[in-house]
Amino acid sequence: MTRIQQLLLAAGVVLAAVIAFAMLRSAQATPVKAPPPVDRTVAHVVFGSDVVRSGAALTFTVHNPTRAPFAYGVGGGVDRWNGTGWERAYYLGPGTDEHGAARQLVPAGQNFFVSAVGLIAPAQGVGSAEEVWLEGMPEGWYRLSVTSVIAGSETPITPAPTPAHDGPVAYGIFRVTPRGWW
Repeated sequence: MTRIQQLLLAAGVVLAAVIAFAMLRSAQATPVKAPPPVDRTVAHVVFGSDVVRSGAALTFTVHNPTRAPFAYGVGGGVDRWNGTGWERAYYLGPGTDEHGAARQLVPAGQNFFVSAVGLIAPAQGVGSAEEVWLEGMPEGWYRLSVTSVIAGSETPITPAPTPAHDGPVAYGIFRVTPRGWW
């Protein structure tokens, strides 16, 4: 066998091993049922891409098809889909964590202080584009939420407002894939 044939054979063996590993990994992963869609007849969050890699930037805007303005802050929440329901996973926004470090994304349960900056999605319009880096966010389905600070904004009645946020909420759903996946 010539040197070139040996190299081609070795490359073929490596390629076969990589393909076998990828097939085995995908067969072992338990698929999670996709979450229900967001109601787009009310204020809702729209992403530059609904599928992003962990560690990448996620760009989003609030779209408001209603007759009332939807005013909201730069802070928000990120819930993770567990296959049957949503669980709070992160808080987001330009802010600082409990140690004073500048952060955009903080795991739920940690203190997070977000600047009091107001944004608005005008009636039948679109709000300003925002961006957050998804550093360290594991693979899965996520729901980003922003809460209106004005009574009278038109959004779904459910889910009910939380004690910390008494206004209507706009939601958007995105999926995070592993770094290096395409």
